[in-house]
Amino acid sequence: MLDAAQNSHNCLSMALFPYSERIKKLPFSTQCTAYRGMTILQSDKERVAALMTENARQIQSAKDGAKTLEEKKSVFGQMFNGGEGIVTFLVSYVGQWKYPVVADSIREIWIHSAPTFDLMAEMGAAGGNICLTIQQRFKEDSVREMFLRELDENGISYDLKQVIAADNAFFSEP
Repeated sequence: MLDAAQNSHNCLSMALFPYSERIKKLPFSTQCTAYRGMTILQSDKERVAALMTENARQIQSAKDGAKTLEEKKSVFGQMFNGGEGIVTFLVSYVGQWKYPVVADSIREIWIHSAPTFDLMAEMGAAGGNICLTIQQRFKEDSVREMFLRELDENGISYDLKQVIAADNAFFSEP
């Protein structure tokens, strides 16, 4: 997207999608159109580059300002947990598989990352399929079941491949 294929830096960006009462009252297809528009606007190449530049500046400034390990833990803990209580969930789209020659051979894409938020959905696309991995930090399956019910109600077919417990590695501090 940013024409920086050789870049080794974190190129994550974030788009916010408020779910207001006004949007909730719209028909599902109109909601999709509204969110598609928000996605286009918030995925603008220049906007994303500016956000990533500012994010890098803030991280560098925080790193330079925090001298001790305790100060770094405090500053970066606040930065990385800043969405708690504000961001209700995270959807991560890793993009469409960029090697079309083998895309048709890919049946599933599983994204297995640390659950940064209480609820996270990771999306990837290959071979004409959209693959969705839902990760959560709570035991109830009500959110997943409501999501699947929403797909059913809107005639969107899906295959639930597997439900597994979180097994991300935990590393204690030195």
